Amino acid sequence: MALTLTDLPLEILENVCQMLCPHCLGTTDKIRRQHSAWNMAHLRALSSLSQTCSLLRTIAQPILHHSPLVGTASSFSLALALCKRPDLGARVRELRVGSEMYSQRDYTITEYESEYLTKHLAEFSESRGTPIQVLPKWWLESRHRDPQGRDHIFCLLHSSLALSSLAMSHAPNVKFLDVQIAWENPTHFPFTPPGSMPRLKELTIAYAGRHMNTNLKRSFVGMADIFLQAAPNLTSFKAKNWLIRGIPDTVTFDHLEELHLRRCRIGLSTLEELMQKAKKLRVFSYTPGADFLDTFDDAPPKEVFQAILHRADTLQQVKVDFFTLAPDVIARCGGDPSLYCMGSIRDMRVLEALVVETSTIRFGPGEGVYPRETITDLLPVSIRSLKIVHSPTGLDNALCHLAASVPAKFKDMRTIYLTGRHGQVQTAFQAVGVKTFVLKEEPSQAPFAMYV
Repeated sequence: MALTLTDLPLEILENVCQMLCPHCLGTTDKIRRQHSAWNMAHLRALSSLSQTCSLLRTIAQPILHHSPLVGTASSFSLALALCKRPDLGARVRELRVGSEMYSQRDYTITEYESEYLTKHLAEFSESRGTPIQVLPKWWLESRHRDPQGRDHIFCLLHSSLALSSLAMSHAPNVKFLDVQIAWENPTHFPFTPPGSMPRLKELTIAYAGRHMNTNLKRSFVGMADIFLQAAPNLTSFKAKNWLIRGIPDTVTFDHLEELHLRRCRIGLSTLEELMQKAKKLRVFSYTPGADFLDTFDDAPPKEVFQAILHRADTLQQVKVDFFTLAPDVIARCGGDPSLYCMGSIRDMRVLEALVVETSTIRFGPGEGVYPRETITDLLPVSIRSLKIVHSPTGLDNALCHLAASVPAKFKDMRTIYLTGRHGQVQTAFQAVGVKTFVLKEEPSQAPFAMYV
């Protein structure tokens, strides 16, 4: 007699479900969570499996909620499920919330769902002002006119973020959280009391709008403060497309080990505040937005490297790339090399890996701001890996000089990454036992992988 899937032992069925879960397989640490087609396909297969029968639903549902799908009509179902089933909420390990939770306009929620969600939202929004109501035809809820008279339609301007907050508030064991914000001043987000996310390790807050303005400053600082209080053990913080100005005294980064600022705008004083507060920071990366130095007092490359010296005792990996996303940064710095060229980071005594753009280190014999300084004079002796994007042949002499200094000064250096072919340079490094790699992909797509 032919066997069916449900005839298999429970242990095997659990293993089958776990093999379809990106979180259980650990692929979400290597492939960017729910963004990859591989992960999405497996999550959909696991979701389909959970709908076949009651036995598989009992086994698959808790595993499915390790990385629940969002951005579809199931967003409402997810919020409902986590409210009704605390056991499922406790299973959530990865969550992506925010703007994608209102991406479907065709889903009409039932009257029961509307009343249930509104009741729960009222509990969490009571301290924030007007209670939030979830309407059955939710995509018609938020037609409004801004002060300039332009029409905007934001599906669930309040309720979408409120639903995101509701989902987060019922996921106390979440480890990876990705928050997408589609407007400048989210007044009803988030509902996360202090200490409510004790296991959250990695947080991404991304602004999905087109333009930056002063509202972004208020929104980012406010949300960062709330999340940092909710997640006292946060170790990795990624900010995308934000204007960051000023860090309140109440904001602390006691456990922060990684800080990534992509397409952000930040000034010297704020960056120095961040460095001084993050006393355990090991990894730092910064890529400014294309509107760098348009209006605000953004920190040029020289000041960024000046700021990171505050963490010379802890930083092990640093990536600073101005020119990939803001290629005219030299012109915006007035053509002044003292602004767009880095200063010495020799005092960073534990730095092991550095990713930098070539214009930032345009120092060599007889060239640059300080003719006597070479790349050799800029780097700490602890360096193990150096990646130079947009590497021109004009740096060959300086790089060969660096290679010649490896045996005596940079004894721990193991790898160097260059853009394009540099035969003379590659030969010089290989002669002293340093592996050389050619960056084939576009610099903006090159991975932040320091070691081989």
